[in-house]
Amino acid sequence: MKYFQVGLDVEVTGVKDGLYQIDINLSQLEKDERFNRFFKIFSSKSTDFWYNQDKIQDVKIPVINAKLLKKANITDVMGYTQNISFLNLVYSEKYINILKTFNVGNYVVFQVSIENIIGKYYFLFVETILSKDIIFEHSIVYTGHQVLNNIEYFTFSNYDEYWE
Repeated sequence: MKYFQVGLDVEVTGVKDGLYQIDINLSQLEKDERFNRFFKIFSSKSTDFWYNQDKIQDVKIPVINAKLLKKANITDVMGYTQNISFLNLVYSEKYINILKTFNVGNYVVFQVSIENIIGKYYFLFVETILSKDIIFEHSIVYTGHQVLNNIEYFTFSNYDEYWE
């Protein structure tokens, strides 16, 4: 199984004074009771977040409203301001549909409506495989980055060997 890392390429956003293309008014959402469970789960203070990922699929919330920032370009992957822990970017429906064609594991989307923009956008949460659940004898772990030309590959027989 292959895994891919997706990030935000700042050069295509159109925003010259920051990383973000859209603004989400979190203080407004936090006042809405329908978001209570959502914010409790996606809190950076949640000490058991990684062990309760399977409960995220049961969270139902209204569409989240957002505004496109000045000079921002509309792209399939967009950064947003006023961060929600574990939900790093906003993705277009086109992107989500492409993602569905791959075996990415368990994931959940939460719809984001961008004012005056036609098309659907979503927060995307992909369930993280915990290190204790990795089948190490069938896995290759790497460190480094291709751009820095410092990638190293490692194999491990089990979880304990990985942590040594």
